[in-house]
Amino acid sequence: MRAGESIVADIVRDPDKWHRLAYPTASYDWQVEVCKNNERLIDLTRRGVIQPGLEAVTIVARQGGKNELSARNQARLLFKYASENFVIVRVAPTYRPQLIISMQRLEQQLKHFRKVFNEGRDLHRWIQGYQCQVGDASVIFLSGETHANRVGHTASGAIEVD
Repeated sequence: MRAGESIVADIVRDPDKWHRLAYPTASYDWQVEVCKNNERLIDLTRRGVIQPGLEAVTIVARQGGKNELSARNQARLLFKYASENFVIVRVAPTYRPQLIISMQRLEQQLKHFRKVFNEGRDLHRWIQGYQCQVGDASVIFLSGETHANRVGHTASGAIEVD
């Protein structure tokens, strides 16, 4: 294990440390709580403590930072579950601009993380322009437009709908 990898592993283990250090701007307390609650729900489901299909609804006012919150949540989950087949399906109302904005926000989070903690090595890759992968974990971005093709994807970790 390289020195940078032990730092990344330490940050991934501790959600509070993650939210203090992993992003280009500090997380608000409410963002940290929403992310931690989503993560707890996912962890309990994956361990079989609660049944799959439970919903968590987060309501954020217009211009309140929901895409930023989503990107932070996605980035953390990608690193936490990088060694597992973990899939988040993210659906936005339109391809342009909402889905593109969502993909750009995640890319910004991942680029910052790479720059600060991993000596510039890419830890993520984009597949076919709409799927971001870290290890075996991925986020699939889909448009909710009526003419969009949304079939064939299965979320094993979470479904996010904007």
